Amino acid sequence: MKFHLEAKVTISARTVVEADTLEAAIKIAAGRATASWEPSLNDEEVWICDDVDGTPFDIESQTL
Repeated sequence: MKFHLEAKVTISARTVVEADTLEAAIKIAAGRATASWEPSLNDEEVWICDDVDGTPFDIESQTL
């Protein structure tokens, strides 16, 4: 049998923000999209996910 499963995974991500305070930088960063790394991406515009280092959790059957 084959089972189609879904899971959540936490991974590391990075971004660069220019701001006057840490609080302002966090607010700006919170509104950014995430993206898988590729050479054309700018880490000053998105969260870069270049190391999929997480562990799956909340694994369940996928509804087809």
